[in-house]
Amino acid sequence: MATRSHVDVNERRLRPIYDCLDNGSNKEALREADKVLKKQKDFQCAKVLKCLALMRLGRSDDSQEFLKAVHDQQPCDEATLQAMAICYRECDRLDLLADAYCNASKKRPDSEEIMTALFMAYVRLGDYKRQQLTAMSLFKSKPKTPYYFWAIMSIVMQAHCDPKLSKTMYLPLAERMVVKHIKDGKVDSEAEVALYLIILEELGKYDEALCVLGGELGGKLVTELDMHIAKKLEYLTKMARWPELNVIYRKQLKKDNDSWFCYEGYFKSLFHLVDTGWTPANSELEYSLDEGECQADYTIEAAIEFINQAIADNQSSERPKRGPYLARLELYKQLKQKENTLYQSIGEVGIMLESYFDMFCRKQCCFRDLSQYVCLLDDTAKKQFLQCIGEKAKYGEWSTLPEFENMHHVQQHMTVLQLTRYCGLHTDLSHADKHLLVQHLYDAFEQAYKIRIAHVATDMQLIDNYAIIAVHLLMDIYCDTGDMTVVWRGIEILENVFRKAPTDFQVKLLLIKLYSELGAFGACADMYDRLEVKHLQQDTLGFMVCNDMTRYGHFGASCTFYDTTLRFFNHNIKEMLEYIISAYKYGSFTKVYEFVKFKEHLENSLNYGLAMVSRLLLDLTMDCDSHEKAEEDISAMHSIRGLYDADWEKMNDNRDLDIMVSYSDEYQKSSHKIAEASFKEEKAWLKVQSLSVRCLASAVMMSSDVPIPLNGCLGEDKDFTNEDVFESVTDNLESHLQICQTEFRQLMQFPINGPRHTKLKAFLDKKHGQVLINALRATLHIKKCQNNGIESEKLGEKFSHGTVDILKERVAKAREGLAENKDCYPEVLADIVLVTETISYLAIICGVCHKMLKPWKSNLQRKKKKKGHQETKLPSVFSSFSEIFKSLVQIAKEVSQLAQDIIPKFLHEEFQDIHIEDHLTEKENIIHEIHTKATDSYKQSANDICEILKRKIKYLQSLRL
Repeated sequence: MATRSHVDVNERRLRPIYDCLDNGSNKEALREADKVLKKQKDFQCAKVLKCLALMRLGRSDDSQEFLKAVHDQQPCDEATLQAMAICYRECDRLDLLADAYCNASKKRPDSEEIMTALFMAYVRLGDYKRQQLTAMSLFKSKPKTPYYFWAIMSIVMQAHCDPKLSKTMYLPLAERMVVKHIKDGKVDSEAEVALYLIILEELGKYDEALCVLGGELGGKLVTELDMHIAKKLEYLTKMARWPELNVIYRKQLKKDNDSWFCYEGYFKSLFHLVDTGWTPANSELEYSLDEGECQADYTIEAAIEFINQAIADNQSSERPKRGPYLARLELYKQLKQKENTLYQSIGEVGIMLESYFDMFCRKQCCFRDLSQYVCLLDDTAKKQFLQCIGEKAKYGEWSTLPEFENMHHVQQHMTVLQLTRYCGLHTDLSHADKHLLVQHLYDAFEQAYKIRIAHVATDMQLIDNYAIIAVHLLMDIYCDTGDMTVVWRGIEILENVFRKAPTDFQVKLLLIKLYSELGAFGACADMYDRLEVKHLQQDTLGFMVCNDMTRYGHFGASCTFYDTTLRFFNHNIKEMLEYIISAYKYGSFTKVYEFVKFKEHLENSLNYGLAMVSRLLLDLTMDCDSHEKAEEDISAMHSIRGLYDADWEKMNDNRDLDIMVSYSDEYQKSSHKIAEASFKEEKAWLKVQSLSVRCLASAVMMSSDVPIPLNGCLGEDKDFTNEDVFESVTDNLESHLQICQTEFRQLMQFPINGPRHTKLKAFLDKKHGQVLINALRATLHIKKCQNNGIESEKLGEKFSHGTVDILKERVAKAREGLAENKDCYPEVLADIVLVTETISYLAIICGVCHKMLKPWKSNLQRKKKKKGHQETKLPSVFSSFSEIFKSLVQIAKEVSQLAQDIIPKFLHEEFQDIHIEDHLTEKENIIHEIHTKATDSYKQSANDICEILKRKIKYLQSLRL
């Protein structure tokens, strides 16, 4: 009774602290904790709760000190451990959380709760070996089946992390453990059977997996609909048992003749049987058929008959399905690709396409369906086909506009228009004809808008495609001529459509692209916000704006965007750990596998890497107005880690490059190559940025004599100086820039609906990479001279020639471009931003040089005074660098003035030629809105650039030798 009374007293005293913490009253929680500790100074749980309050108040150092003291006492009561778990999770020290529970488990080895918590702590760390050992210890002390399968799942995850030993050691061990449990009759849950199937799949034992599916254990798989048939098809495909697959797919298609997945499997199995000459008579493979079940189709004739029968059955339906008709076209296409003459017996492809149009032209999917098969027609047949369906839709000549009867007529007309563009008939038009067609398409949009059916504001509108195709035509002209007025006209059309269809994401995406071409990123950011991107879309759609934020000088918006992106990634990566723990608790082992893979998918995302490194560079670019601030920012990075040592081969491209609609056959054919080229360029640019951060951080730490973490960059078996590490990372950056110079000498041209290029080519061609390398090499040389007492007379001249002179040249080029060509404002703005960023990096490097030169100079002056040589001159390196600092200040002032000069020239020259037709501006003055957006964007760019340069001027002026 005394013990229970003591526990009740402790709980009563802790309750106010918990309540304050739950309500966010951290100061009050701190006071309540102090009250309790005055009465019980050794009350461990109260101490930990005090640490938690201090942590949430931002007093991390005090919190860590108190927490370490409690940790060293190795507490074992659950309340204290739970409070410590909260603290360690909030400060991201999961290793210490596992250590705390490990110490507690040694004191209380029979405590199921502590051992379970220890297992979950190792789950958070991803330490699968210790998970296995802990789970087995749990099972031995508390022989429960879930703990046994925790150990098995831990072994499977070890196999996932070590492919070399997976099939030779880990997976066979896991299989034996499961088989033993099966023989003991202890497997009684669906999750345990699913885990057994995972193990068999990874081992490639599909025969055994099929036996499990068909046996008593398979009967436990009841949660997922059609899981048996899906798994059976998967295993049979892996084993290449095509006759059985063909039979199953036929059976499924008889149940549902609109299943495209089954048609794809049916054709795949059919052609394998045909190619191998399989027949039931000569088959060595025996397979059983249920009574009344069909035989496999192993000839083309049988397949044609099967498809024709499906079409005949479908025709009697009140609402015909598309599947059988598309299957007939797909069979025709595959036979023709294989040069099998039997495709002729299917029918005339033109007639089949017309028939499909007649049946489904009122559906929006009609274009997508037919676009896969119009390639089967030659150029003459395409024109005949388009003419035929055009007459049915009253399409007429492209220069005429029909009177729409209803929305079904609009859909027919739209399908013909989309197919016409897809077949390339618009490419032969002259620029004048394309302009005329654009006007007709916009008139079609206006006419269709008047007869549209009443719709909810959030619904997509079919008629918006008229405007989208019109803008695509304008972009064709822009790609040929580079005329910016064409881009402006496209924006005018889309802005007008956007007012009438505010939820059409295709219109918003196109506006983002066009405003990017103008260099008006402020309008892009506004449209991106209107997309209301959520959750995973931040990973898949972030590429739409991330390359243009800093390109056009919106540094403040960039910080906000990257912070949001990083919060998404960091939050979800942490949340995945909680999901994995929940999956273990509830025995959902298949979900453990899925969650771990998804976590790795996020961690290796290209967009995550770009956001992380770009945010670090922005910190160094925007915040540093003194060398002390630069050292503080570098120190806040803790160590040079993460992406700098990333496995670039594992990095994955999660961008949704197909998000924007395309009506071009050429783009469809080249989309895979475009994605590969873009991903390669993005990774190369990310590596340039990450190595640049590492070089700058290494330089600052070298000048401050702070040990630089190696992280494997030179090896861990020897002692390396800061100078060695700095030289190594500089060599890595220079080597990578040389590779990029070769590989990205000529970039692939991306279409308007494709990805944007990075700043890599401009960074290389305009010698910013060379400037950075020259400055880093000079810094290294100063360090060596300082260490060895060597005086280098020409060092200052080399630094000036390799950095200052190049920057002066870039500023002069930008000024010339601004004076000569009014269409080059986006390019000039991008050049100004690159120079600004380079000056920011040089300011930090100059701060490093100053920190090394200043004591060197003072030391030389003291020596000369002692020797009495007052007339002896100091080495020219000091005066040279003083001049370099002044020159960079002058360049920064010129760039700042140039950024301000671009606004009045842009406003005067860009808008004097912009006109808009009356029918676009009858109700609202669209051009004024566009004018305002572009102006505000350029002003914001200039403000951000000038603010950064102001800080750099202050930084450089503080460097006095």
